[in-house]
Amino acid sequence: MTRTMTRIGVLLNGGDSPGTNALIRALVLRGIRDHGDEFVGFAGGWGGLRDAEAIDLDEKAVRGVSRLGGAVLGISSVPSLDDEEVRAVHSAIRLSALDALVVVGGHRTLETAGQLHEKGIRVVGVPKSIENDIGAVDGSLGFATAVEVAAEGIDRLRTTGDAHHRCTVVEVVGERAGWVALHAGIATNAHAVLIPEFPQTIEAVIDSVSRPLRRGRSPLVVVAEGFRLLTESRQDPAGGESIAAKLATQIGTFAGIEARAVVLGGMQRGAAPIAADRVLGSGLGRAAIRMLHEGQWGRGVTTRGSDFVSRALGEIGGQRRSVDREVYAEACRALS
Repeated sequence: MTRTMTRIGVLLNGGDSPGTNALIRALVLRGIRDHGDEFVGFAGGWGGLRDAEAIDLDEKAVRGVSRLGGAVLGISSVPSLDDEEVRAVHSAIRLSALDALVVVGGHRTLETAGQLHEKGIRVVGVPKSIENDIGAVDGSLGFATAVEVAAEGIDRLRTTGDAHHRCTVVEVVGERAGWVALHAGIATNAHAVLIPEFPQTIEAVIDSVSRPLRRGRSPLVVVAEGFRLLTESRQDPAGGESIAAKLATQIGTFAGIEARAVVLGGMQRGAAPIAADRVLGSGLGRAAIRMLHEGQWGRGVTTRGSDFVSRALGEIGGQRRSVDREVYAEACRALS
């Protein structure tokens, strides 16, 4: 077999997604065993690459990591690089003697990877997002685990909500797309699912809560973190009250029932990946090493049904998958 490269750099950037460790394991093992490649990982995303903070990735380093949550390489939420940082990355790649780079991340990370490719860096990208909001991907890495963890948490909260006959408002991930909230809400028979794509009035929310109340039920509301009431503008939630807490306060005031807010937050990111994400991550890793050895620079691995296909990084980074109105309306009809 012809060997086209020997030293490959790997970095993770953006939010951590369950299944990325399985991806790294498959990438490293397939590269070493099939092509004799050498791998180094960069701790802390773009910053780790810029500062040449390399970690050797051999078979021993990736042993047993598929079942682990988190990111064995560490990760950074800095999505892009300025011109000075791009020059620093060029220098770091030369210093680390890399033949190619594998970048695992979301929209903006893959857009940045595409820009690096345009500047002459040999890059292959792998998309991941627990929010399932990448338009070129059928089922993003980490999404299945995020939904599973959310559904398990909601089931537990609903049990105690029923016991105390109170309304429970559960906030899940989803800053710009409501897929996790929608799937978790359907799975747990929520009475209302509130998502960023479709703002609602507080009156509509109260109506959704009042209907189960009249039937003697304890209302359950699942809300994505990016949801806003029609009277609110989209603001940076950092340092402010969560949308779940705001809703619980108003529900308690206007519906005349005790309401509790719970934010699941990082529980969905830090969970051990379920089998579906371990399998998906492994498949993405194998596909990425194949693309590297085919010289498919400036492209990324995407899923189409059960197949792994190649698309330009600009196409992957430039598309978002949102819940459309028809899908949302049909899902709402299926709620409790």
